[in-house]
Formats: sequence, structure tokens, C-alpha cells
Amino acid sequence: HGVSPGRHVTLRAEPSTASKSLARIPSNATCLRSFGCQGGLTFEEFTTLSDEQKRRRAAENPRWCKVDFRGTVGWVAGRYLAEDACSPATTPGQFR
Repeated sequence: HGVSPGRHVTLRAEPSTASKSLARIPSNATCLRSFGCQGGLTFEEFTTLSDEQKRRRAAENPRWCKVDFRGTVGWVAGRYLAEDACSPATTPGQFR
């Protein structure tokens, strides 16, 4: 989500941009298996903070999600992910 065509998202060993890179996930990859996320805004923050306060809080506590991309499990910045339904015939990590 939000990644330009032809670009990629880095799958990391730990939830940090300073962490070791494990793989590059193309912008058109779909059906990544999710193992959950950490960080990000709470529901209360999302519903009560101003837009500026939300931006500041999200920068202080970024959301990272643990995913499986073609057999490699690691962490991706949550801002690049969007929920989507995968059909039973879809291969996890496939490309559109």
C-alpha cells in the first residue's frame, strides 16, 4: 500500500529501520501472511487526537507488522500494508 510501481518494501529481521534486511517485497506482492502488529495509534488516540497530534504520535511509536513473504518471516513498516482478502487459489506472496 502506498509503494510506487517497480519499488519495494524491505522485510527486516527486527521492527526497526536499522535492522538487517532479509528480503525485498515488490510493490505488487499480495497475500502476505500476517503474524500481528505492534506499535501505532491506539483506538483512543485515533478517535481523540487532532491530525497533527496523530502524526506526531505515529512518528514516536511507528506500527510494525510481522509477516511471512514466500517463507521468510520478518518485519515490515505497517504504513505499507493494507488488508485484503486472499482467495484459496492465491499463492501467498504472489505478484499481481
